[in-house]
Amino acid sequence: MPENPVDAAINTRQSARAFLPTPVARDTVEKLLKLAARSASGSNIQPWRVRVIGGDVKKRMEKAILDAVEREGFEPYRREWNYYPVNWREPFHGRRRKIGWDMYSLLGVAKGDFEGTQRARMRNYEFFGAPVGMVFTLSLSVGLQFCRDR
Repeated sequence: MPENPVDAAINTRQSARAFLPTPVARDTVEKLLKLAARSASGSNIQPWRVRVIGGDVKKRMEKAILDAVEREGFEPYRREWNYYPVNWREPFHGRRRKIGWDMYSLLGVAKGDFEGTQRARMRNYEFFGAPVGMVFTLSLSVGLQFCRDR
């Protein structure tokens, strides 16, 4: 029996850490965002906003972020709320560590290589080389209050 499209999407899902510089058509991005807008949102509040950037705007943003982190480090840019636990417990702590070390190993970063870890971390802010970046933001007036209430 052939796999249904939902099963296929879940079974072929992957987390990419490198992209080709192949341009992405605007209508493709718009179609993806319209589809994503159909995803679950508690009580349909949809507290997020998305900004799509590419070309020179994306390059300028990447440079500004990388320059700021190089100059000031990450501390001034900490989130006002955590979406990860502050204190991890098992089995979640072990799972997180394993996937982290597996990923860094694939990138050629050895355990204890803090410079390599930092270089790999900074690729997040270059959108892993993707030609289009999407920046999702959460309204503090909605999102932060929602997270504090929980």
